[in-house]
Amino acid sequence: MECPKCHKEMTQGFIYGDRYALKWSPADKKALGGIWVTDGIKLKTNAKLLGRPKTVTFACETCDHLIIDLNTERA
Repeated sequence: MECPKCHKEMTQGFIYGDRYALKWSPADKKALGGIWVTDGIKLKTNAKLLGRPKTVTFACETCDHLIIDLNTERA
């Protein structure tokens, strides 16, 4: 994938979560008790019963830009 900022090639990888689902939340929303995100977008992961949740991410090492793939079915 080409970086939209610097147009160099990005590297595909993953962002790993711990036990819980990965969620994106707008900056103006606060986590309940500073811990739980009650709304936002739940990132689709390919977590297995004994695995860790992960979502596809593309990283540009030139400009430190990340792109997260919201649909991780193909990972």
